[in-house]
Amino acid sequence: MCKRVGITLIELAVTLAIVAILAVMVLPNLGTWIQHYRIKGAVRQIVSQMELAKIKALKYNREYRLRINTNSGTFQLEQGNRPDMSSNWGGEEPELTLPKHVSFDTVTFPQTELGQDHDRAVQFNPHGTSGHGRVVLATTRDEKYTITVRNPTGKITTYKGEIE
Repeated sequence: MCKRVGITLIELAVTLAIVAILAVMVLPNLGTWIQHYRIKGAVRQIVSQMELAKIKALKYNREYRLRINTNSGTFQLEQGNRPDMSSNWGGEEPELTLPKHVSFDTVTFPQTELGQDHDRAVQFNPHGTSGHGRVVLATTRDEKYTITVRNPTGKITTYKGEIE
């Protein structure tokens, strides 16, 4: 009697069917998982740019700000031309863009000198104070994170969800 080693076509078909069923069950959750990590990464990136602005303001005795453009979903660290009441701002770092499916939901920081509603900034001063306000990031699946900056200390705090 001869023993055959291997799998039959039926065994292979059943195995593939089970794998396909498991994949269909897991894939819808994969999109939520990816967006969750995209928004968390964006929050970390914005907070690190704010912290960098605070440090550079103290180190270089100049005003620094994080400018946020809500229309384009971009933000950029900018340096002022003076320690106080800067009239000219230049891009210190490259402009960064929010990840796909993440957007600015609410930004309460003051408008920049351009006077456009979609262009706002939080400013950090050389003597350790800052502007105040909050930015809320949201995904297309309505997951939200809030970043607040407290005046006058410049303390930056993040919260899951939207905080008034």
